[in-house]
Amino acid sequence: LRALDVGADDVVDLAAGEGRRARLLGDVIREQFPDRSIPIIALTAHAMPGERDAMSRAGMNDYLSKPLQEPALIRTLNKWLNLGLVSVASPNEAPPSLSCAPELPLIDWALGLQIVGGKTDLAESMIDGLLKNVSTDIAFLKTHLDTVDIAPLLERVHYIHGACRYCGLPRLIAQADALERALKQQAQGIRNDLGRIKALLADFIDTLIALQEWQANRIYNVKDKSHETQAPS
Repeated sequence: LRALDVGADDVVDLAAGEGRRARLLGDVIREQFPDRSIPIIALTAHAMPGERDAMSRAGMNDYLSKPLQEPALIRTLNKWLNLGLVSVASPNEAPPSLSCAPELPLIDWALGLQIVGGKTDLAESMIDGLLKNVSTDIAFLKTHLDTVDIAPLLERVHYIHGACRYCGLPRLIAQADALERALKQQAQGIRNDLGRIKALLADFIDTLIALQEWQANRIYNVKDKSHETQAPS
């Protein structure tokens, strides 16, 4: 939106945003540039069946899943802007798919480095950013554990899910994905299973607590950039 403040007709070629921001972006762009066809790209942690249609109805032209991967980003830019860009990333650089098995590790530095292109400092800062307000997140989620208020829970879980997609936290990523899907299905009336949501939410909270404890006890070996964790089993 800062770019739009400039007011020049040629300042924006494509816009991307997450959820409500993407819709707001679309409204502002179409109001300011009614004669231009500017693609609006939605960013989402995952898209459930039917969500792509909903994004289209809301005015989105396309969507990208998080974490953003260079090949997908390049394809989207070429599709809408005809730039002729070529990706230098190899196909195996995409993070592996994750199941929701409880045996997934709490921390996976190899995955975290893979997501951010091998930048150790960035991998660490992404986790630090996610866990900055973890105490507040845990307290909020615990408050809603018994009542299962879908709307506020969905908003908070969606935010955490989007943030953790950029971190090497496979257990949290898988749990956030399953919990957000369950909350959306409940909100849309596709499936009514509050018991399952409570169980998923309890596991999600436990993982956040484990990460909070890990962060308090982690040790960095600055010499060789290796990491030792003291995460609960």
